[in-house]
Amino acid sequence: MLYKKRICTLKGQQYKGRIVGKIGINAFREGYFYKLVVLYEKGKITTPLIQTKYVDALKNKRCIVNVYGNNVYICGYSLCKKGDSPVKIRIVGNK
Repeated sequence: MLYKKRICTLKGQQYKGRIVGKIGINAFREGYFYKLVVLYEKGKITTPLIQTKYVDALKNKRCIVNVYGNNVYICGYSLCKKGDSPVKIRIVGNK
């Protein structure tokens, strides 16, 4: 994962992304996770699994999508600070 992050952020093309939905996944014994659906200039992609506590604490729907070849790395999420209201993200599917 670290290699993917470095190669995408250093050599890749950067795009503005927008979170358009989330897909819930119940990982047995591990808890509940989400995959975020991100829309950017080249299309739609999903993130790797993210813990529910982080998804439910997102401050806004903006993110940054870095693309290098077949590698994609999504970053730039803003989490709520104390007193901030989290953004509502609609559920687009469950697995």
